[in-house]
Amino acid sequence: MIKTLSRMLISLVCAFLVAINPCFADENEENYRLWEKDNAAASKAYDDGRYSEALSLYQTALGHAEKITYGGPRGISYYGMAKTYHKDRKLTEAEDHYKKALDVFEGSGRRHAHLLSCIKDYAGLLRELGRDSEAAELESRLKPSQQGS
Repeated sequence: MIKTLSRMLISLVCAFLVAINPCFADENEENYRLWEKDNAAASKAYDDGRYSEALSLYQTALGHAEKITYGGPRGISYYGMAKTYHKDRKLTEAEDHYKKALDVFEGSGRRHAHLLSCIKDYAGLLRELGRDSEAAELESRLKPSQQGS
């Protein structure tokens, strides 16, 4: 009797999750599309040296990214903000955002394409701040073949 009830409950939960999944997929898709648009505009503003505009756009993109169920866009937004703060010489803010980006990338359970660049840029910031030992420790996360590239 208990096994039968357990199976029925599991079946109901699975049916419910399958039924609502398209709603989540549509919401993820829309938020991803909005994130992608704002992130591209932020990247362009960064490339053009318009750092305050880039930060504003990255923050808007982050708002969309936080509604997406997977973390890649959130990590990319934090990383973009970190690079922008770094370039604009707001080093405390840059460090905070590098840390957030690394937390997202490393917490995803898979190797993210931006992880290598994020580690290298964050280590560069630490060296600028005279924190060479922390930079070396951070770089030790890289494979030897990646450290020199």
